Amino acid sequence: MWIKQLKIDGFGKWQQQAFTLTSGFNAFIGPNEAGKSTLNAFITGVLFGFATKKQPAAQYLPKTTRTYGGSLTLVTAQKTYVLKRQAGKAGGDVTLMAADGQLQPAALLAHLLQPVDQTLYQAIFELNRRELLTVANLSRTTLNQYLLAIGAIGSQTWLQRADDFERAAAHLYRPKGRVWPLNQALKTLENLEKQQRQVRQQLPAYQQVQRKLQQLTQQLTTAQQQQQQRQKALAQTQQLQQAWPNYQRYLALTPVSKQATVTLATYQDYQQLAQKRQQQQTTLQDLTQQLAAITQRTDQTPKFKFYLAHQAQFVALAQAFPVWQRTLLQWQEAKEQVQRLAAEQQQQTLPQAQAQALPADLVTSAQAKLRQTQALQQQFDQQQQTLHELQTKIAAKSAYIADLEQAQQPTRRQQQVTRRTQPTNTWQLGVGIGLIVIGFLLPHWLKIVSLVGLGLLGYYGLQRHRDQPVQAHLQDQWRQALTELDQLQAQAAEQVQRQAQLQQQLAPLQEFWRQLKQRYGYGELAPTEILAAQTAYQRDQQLTQQLTQQKQRFEQAATRLKQWQADLAFASDWLPVAQQTPEMIFEQVQTYVTAMQKQVNQLGQSDQRYQYLSEQLTQIQQAIKTTEVAQQDLLAQAHLLNVHELEQSYAALQAQNQQDTQREVIASALEPLLPALQQYHDLVSLETKLATQKAELAAMTQQLQTTQQQLSDQRAELKRLAADGTAQTLRQKIAAQQAQVLALGQQWLQQNLAQQWILATLNAASAQRFPVLLQQAQHYFAQLTLNRYDKISFNAETLFVRRRDGQKFSVEELSQGTAEQLYVALRLAFTQEIAKIKALPIIIDDGFVDFDQPRRQQMLKLLAEIAQHNQVIYFGTSAADLPDGVHYQGLTREEETNDQTAL
Repeated sequence: MWIKQLKIDGFGKWQQQAFTLTSGFNAFIGPNEAGKSTLNAFITGVLFGFATKKQPAAQYLPKTTRTYGGSLTLVTAQKTYVLKRQAGKAGGDVTLMAADGQLQPAALLAHLLQPVDQTLYQAIFELNRRELLTVANLSRTTLNQYLLAIGAIGSQTWLQRADDFERAAAHLYRPKGRVWPLNQALKTLENLEKQQRQVRQQLPAYQQVQRKLQQLTQQLTTAQQQQQQRQKALAQTQQLQQAWPNYQRYLALTPVSKQATVTLATYQDYQQLAQKRQQQQTTLQDLTQQLAAITQRTDQTPKFKFYLAHQAQFVALAQAFPVWQRTLLQWQEAKEQVQRLAAEQQQQTLPQAQAQALPADLVTSAQAKLRQTQALQQQFDQQQQTLHELQTKIAAKSAYIADLEQAQQPTRRQQQVTRRTQPTNTWQLGVGIGLIVIGFLLPHWLKIVSLVGLGLLGYYGLQRHRDQPVQAHLQDQWRQALTELDQLQAQAAEQVQRQAQLQQQLAPLQEFWRQLKQRYGYGELAPTEILAAQTAYQRDQQLTQQLTQQKQRFEQAATRLKQWQADLAFASDWLPVAQQTPEMIFEQVQTYVTAMQKQVNQLGQSDQRYQYLSEQLTQIQQAIKTTEVAQQDLLAQAHLLNVHELEQSYAALQAQNQQDTQREVIASALEPLLPALQQYHDLVSLETKLATQKAELAAMTQQLQTTQQQLSDQRAELKRLAADGTAQTLRQKIAAQQAQVLALGQQWLQQNLAQQWILATLNAASAQRFPVLLQQAQHYFAQLTLNRYDKISFNAETLFVRRRDGQKFSVEELSQGTAEQLYVALRLAFTQEIAKIKALPIIIDDGFVDFDQPRRQQMLKLLAEIAQHNQVIYFGTSAADLPDGVHYQGLTREEETNDQTAL
């Protein structure tokens, strides 16, 4: 069959277009998007059916017209038909007419193409670049299947039937399968027979498993109870850890020895006295001004006038003399204390300067843990020494065993030589036995021949056994050494296990010391050094606290003295106190005020108004003094020195009240946990306890999981033993299983034999075609490769080619282009073989892009040769290498097209 004409009504970019073809070599040449693939799809679509909506990209629906389809003019057996296909269901509506216009039945098209369908046509008669990918799977079996598809009448149906039989057999049994019925039946039968062999031995095992199961159940119950207890304890410890910050606040809010010494009533009384003193000071200032006015009218020295002008200020200073004197004493005492404490602290020697002293309760706990650590470390060192000694013995014993094995090698080689020479020495054994037998048969003194035979036998035995004592002695020493080595290795393994246990016990202790050093700043100091230095650290801490307190007292006193010195700035002309010590300033001011007060008294005696005002001034001064005495009494009752300490104490009282309130709130929240929290001196000990509980719980959980796994295994074993049943039950099961295996085996054998019979029959029908196909492919391949390769051969798995120089290559070793040329040669040879039965147009769609120019020219010449007997339709992009006599049609690319699929 060949195509005489293409007439396209509407397909992709083509509309109302017709092409005329010859029965030989036809070439459509054009650039990309010129419509070559569209023509290819049109030919196969009209012959076998257009693509459906499930493959929209392969439909090539036109964009500018509703007309879809066209016709092919076919020539076969010297008859001409027009095959027309238009849009419709199931691949389009088909009409077939003869040359005279008479409509033909639809079955005629199937008859003309039989037995080729679209898939088979594209696999045999159509070649494109997508198919030139690999030839690795191209085996003789593959080619034979192609031959079977057309080589025998009705073979496609029989091949399908053979495949059905093969699949059916494969669903019953596979050699390496597990899930198929016959595989499972055979496995079940094997297990039942095994159970039958073991059933007599299972009763003791069953009882033993029951006892083991009871023990594991009890162990599991105990372990679960312990796990619950440890989980509860861990949860409580975690709760304590979460509550620790509030507990620290609770401890920080706890009243200490230095508490507020003033009460609210005392503070209020002092404030009332201070208010009264303020009023008295106002009256004093008024009287002082009146006296100053009187003194202005009298003749006085400038120094006395200055005093009278500032009498109120000087009187206030005089009233503060007692406080000033006490402050001066406090300043002197604090100064001496600071010097003494600083000197003592400088003499302190500490192993780690930045470290802190440990709390007393932590010191006690650390001492206990140190003793425990030292004891465990001593045991660990002893175990390490023992393990080292065992390893030394193991090394020595291993060397001794190696020496024994080396010593045995010459004896073994000698025995091998003896065994090799035994065939030549066995004549002694044979002759000796023969002489003994002959001697017994000879009369009288001739029996002495038997003695000669006995001598030969003795000599043979002596030679055979002379080396056995030495070899046996070495073997005994070697076995004894191996036994001793096993014992030493067992002891070493036991020591390693003990060391692991000791290391596990040391781990929380080591973690305790690590956290303690990190928290209190001891660096790399050893635990013994840390505990030995605690007395020094505690004394240093006390000195630091005392020094801080004395420095605070000194600074407070110095501040008040400086304030009084600043208050004297107004009298700097008459009281030069700059660059003087506090003692000298106090003495100078006291002398000046006393002298001026004496002159004031003398002035009062000479002037009645002045005397009256002076008396009033004296009274108010006395009142102020009384008020100050009352204030000082209040301060003394509260053990305070001055108003500054009163304010500090009152502030401490307020802070203490506030802390008490906060403490009560926190204590209420922590009330259930307080007893447990008070057992821990710091967070380190609590976290150490938590880590220990977690480790213990993890170990308990691991033990519980192991017990559960063992229990599960024992239950499964018990269930298996119980499910095995009695011997009678097993015999019934085996009989039933054997019947099932027999039935499935018969089904599998029937399916397998039927499939093999079909393939054997079809192979017999096409057995003579394969040599012809291979010979034709060799001819094509040699032509395509310019006679570089001259032979093609197959084995069970792959395909080989032989180069002209005799070297043989598999398909995987060829270049891409050469592999494609091999594939093309096989395809064309196969196509030509099939064409002897059913000749259809051969379509080549741009399939030689990887060929070099010489081989491309050879390819086109080969197509021209094939085209003499079979129509060839070639689609390409270049006409440069086309041979003469090709029916050439050029295609052009339209710059503006609505076709998105014509590539």
